[in-house]
Amino acid sequence: HNALKKRVNIPILYGGSVKGANIARIASIDSVDGVLVGGASLKVDSFLELVFHQK
Repeated sequence: HNALKKRVNIPILYGGSVKGANIARIASIDSVDGVLVGGASLKVDSFLELVFHQK
C-alpha cells in the first residue's frame, strides 16, 4: 500500500474481510484510507459496529 500511495494520490480502500473484530487493526494502517464492507453489512448490528468505529 505504501508504494502505491507514494506514486498516485488516490484513496486506498481495504477490501478484505472487514469485521468488528478486525476494524481497529485495519483502520490503524497508515496507507489505508477506508474499507469496503461486504458480508458485515448484511446484519444491522455488525454494520453499525463498523460505521461507528473511531479511528
